[in-house]
Amino acid sequence: MDGSSVAVSSMDAHELLHAIRRGATADSLETERLEFKQAAPALKSTLHLMADAVVCLANAAGGHIVLGVADRGNADEAILGVPEELSLDVLAHGVFDRTSPPLSVAVEDVTDNGKRVARGRATSEGSRSAMATSATEPTYA
Repeated sequence: MDGSSVAVSSMDAHELLHAIRRGATADSLETERLEFKQAAPALKSTLHLMADAVVCLANAAGGHIVLGVADRGNADEAILGVPEELSLDVLAHGVFDRTSPPLSVAVEDVTDNGKRVARGRATSEGSRSAMATSATEPTYA
């Protein structure tokens, strides 16, 4: 990993969103420890998307997912936000219910110009070859 990847990975969510507002595209900021994801139209699809991203990062060195940001576009087109029904609890439980072994993810809300995005942190500690599953009896959604 080069020095710029380390610097981007250590930026907080506000700094990342500010970089996008200054003209960077989300895909140009992504690293092996940072992913941007756009919420899907359906809640269940978004939870599967998050679970897949958490598993990828957990099976590697860990990292962060910023949900509510498109890969391309200027700031207004890229920072889309997440729907209200995607609360922190729904996201955390949705990932937990859709991974095996169940993975816990720390999630925080970040607001940028009135749009709420969510930042999740996946750790590699104890993940032991995790995989995404289909939740049969999910706690949420």
